[in-house]
Amino acid sequence: IAYYLFLDDTPRTWQRQKLRGVITDIFTSYQLAWRDRPFVKVVFGSMCILAAEFSMGSYVAVRLADSFEPLSFAGWSINGVRMMSIINIENTLLVVTLTFVVQQLAKRLSPRRTLAAGLMLYTIGYVVVTSANSMTALMLFIFIATIGELLYSPVLNTQKANMMPADQRGAYSAFAGTSFAGADLLSRSTILVGTFLIPSMMSVYLGLILLTGFGLIYTSLFVKESVERQRNVS
Repeated sequence: IAYYLFLDDTPRTWQRQKLRGVITDIFTSYQLAWRDRPFVKVVFGSMCILAAEFSMGSYVAVRLADSFEPLSFAGWSINGVRMMSIINIENTLLVVTLTFVVQQLAKRLSPRRTLAAGLMLYTIGYVVVTSANSMTALMLFIFIATIGELLYSPVLNTQKANMMPADQRGAYSAFAGTSFAGADLLSRSTILVGTFLIPSMMSVYLGLILLTGFGLIYTSLFVKESVERQRNVS
């Protein structure tokens, strides 16, 4: 309904191309996006960033179920599994209630600063949540991580869409979708790595992944832009 009422779809004339084979055509389409190095960096950076959120359903859930000390409130026991549910509910409620508030505040900052601030808050939040066993710490830092997500996500999605050529959006979108599969793979690996590392070291491990993603996204979106601007001025 929204598409029909609000979006202006300009009719285009497409030329038919002879299909050479499903596999061949898929790889040919991916090559179009793969040659765009800044876009590739954004995709891999997004994969690293999403791995933290996805790890909530893997390593963090397993760790809380195994090591969280149960609490009791008015006869109601909160164990690790219930604590995981509480912080997931908190995250959902914050997204529902604060999205527009945070975006109004973000309008006062440039996209560059909004992205940087959001990713830093997101990183700090999930690094602490990865190893925290205190209910207060878990709820506080999931709040910080969610605010960071609300700040960076719209900017990143907008910038990513702007990087896609109008006539190649299908190939670019398909390639960008691999970041979700990669993030899921990284998050699953935290369970295996977590058998060798203590929780505090897992925070370091996840922090390195997040900082790598931060660096890839920030440099591909804004550092190159600043360099080109300085060359034009000189």
